[in-house]
Amino acid sequence: MLSGILLFLASVINAQEIDPALPAIDDDKIYVIANQQIELVQISTGSLRSIFAMRKRTWPSGETVKVFVLADNNPTHVRFTKELLHTFPYNLRRIWDRRVFSGIGQYPTLLSSESEMMEKIASTTNAIGYIQGKFISDDVKLLVVKK
Repeated sequence: MLSGILLFLASVINAQEIDPALPAIDDDKIYVIANQQIELVQISTGSLRSIFAMRKRTWPSGETVKVFVLADNNPTHVRFTKELLHTFPYNLRRIWDRRVFSGIGQYPTLLSSESEMMEKIASTTNAIGYIQGKFISDDVKLLVVKK
């Protein structure tokens, strides 16, 4: 009897591993993505703001965060800053400029397109960025943003 229960439980666990119930990806929504090696599965809005303001420089593991962004006038960047960081692109640029000119920081890596963002995040250890749902592939990890 006990062995039958264990077999049943094992089959349920294996079925969940094969077909996990993942939420559907909305093509137009902006998602925070990270390299697959990042241990986090969720991130707070405050931590996200600190990372993209270049104030928080390391992951909880102690590894250096590598931040990737799109151009200030890119529609995805504008939406990301407004919807997820709750600021405007020009405010974020001011923060970066202040940190760089004062010698205590550096700019995030600027990318030219969302396809380049996917490639860089997938191939760069400790990387974080953002992208529209229609560009997401299995090569990156989606981070859930918690308020």
